[in-house]
Amino acid sequence: MRKKPRQERAERTVDFICEAAIQLLDTREEPDFTTNHIAERAGVSVGTLYRYFPDKGALLRFVVRREAKRASAVALQVIDGSGAKNTQTLLGEVVDASMEHFNQRPKAAHTIRHLVHNDPELMDEVLAVRLSVIRRLNVRLVEIDPSMGPPLPDATLKAINDGFQAAITALAAQDSERAVDKATRLRLIKALLNAFSANGGA
Repeated sequence: MRKKPRQERAERTVDFICEAAIQLLDTREEPDFTTNHIAERAGVSVGTLYRYFPDKGALLRFVVRREAKRASAVALQVIDGSGAKNTQTLLGEVVDASMEHFNQRPKAAHTIRHLVHNDPELMDEVLAVRLSVIRRLNVRLVEIDPSMGPPLPDATLKAINDGFQAAITALAAQDSERAVDKATRLRLIKALLNAFSANGGA
């Protein structure tokens, strides 16, 4: 960001700008809207937008980082607060939580995935956030079902994440108007865990 909001009113303004960008991503192709469009949708002047973001790319990268952190916080809260007695239930709860963010607006999610994929620095940041969630989820799954074996190393968890994201991206590319459904996501996660876990996974 060019300038960090210091007051509640400024934070609300940044929220309006970010939400406007997400709404436009969900209704238009990324190249077809500008900072002027975003400012108009947010109900602020373009000068106000530039006070915080130097250009549209910087704004979109900020949106990705913010949403990744928010999604991570929600997922970790679900993992730590779940009373699930079996791995299927816990995985279902985590998938439900993950679908509350960009995936409620599949076109925005589709565009954001491509943005991350084409920005190595952003990719590394998002991966680090995701790994914190996957690592904690793996520990909880093993606590629920010790037969899964010991928690997996980070390199393996990264491979699971990469496989999951690649599959979701490929499926979403077939229909950018619809989010990949919960049942498909669960099957993917279980298959990847089974493939990498020493004793067959969840």
